[in-house]
Amino acid sequence: FPKGIFVATQGGDFWLRLLQNGRYTFTGPETGWGRALKTALRINDSILLTGNHAIAALWNVSTGRLTDTVHKRVTALGLTGNRIYIGSTDGMYEWRNGKLEKAGGNQQSGLQYRISALCGTADGLMWAGMSADSLLVWNRNTVVAAIPLGKNIPGSTCKALFSSGPGTV
Repeated sequence: FPKGIFVATQGGDFWLRLLQNGRYTFTGPETGWGRALKTALRINDSILLTGNHAIAALWNVSTGRLTDTVHKRVTALGLTGNRIYIGSTDGMYEWRNGKLEKAGGNQQSGLQYRISALCGTADGLMWAGMSADSLLVWNRNTVVAAIPLGKNIPGSTCKALFSSGPGTV
């Protein structure tokens, strides 16, 4: 972003800027509503998706205004294509037309539990790290894979996910 790198923490949010002398400066908090952010995700050059303990918001960093909000405790955010997903303590939701819809309705029992991490990939998949024992792979309206943690993948909780390209997580 032209303002620098946006840093979201539970203690507040701020911009990190590199100065001409090679030093860094911090400014903020930028948003009074955004303090104690759990997560932030860049949508495009001017829009950030942010989430905290009570709200998810689309924030236009150029104008400083919220463009849309929805009330939900946010534990993770994910984007694949033009689909926005919100992880919460009670599962995964898709944010469409200003409303939250439970991902898969009540038919996808694996997505009814706490989501710790989300990661959209260039091939249109949404990877959901569960707070206990599994990694789920979601494709539009169904779970296409469930990968148990602890056997092939060490640990019991997936706390972060990153994709560097199609087919890679």
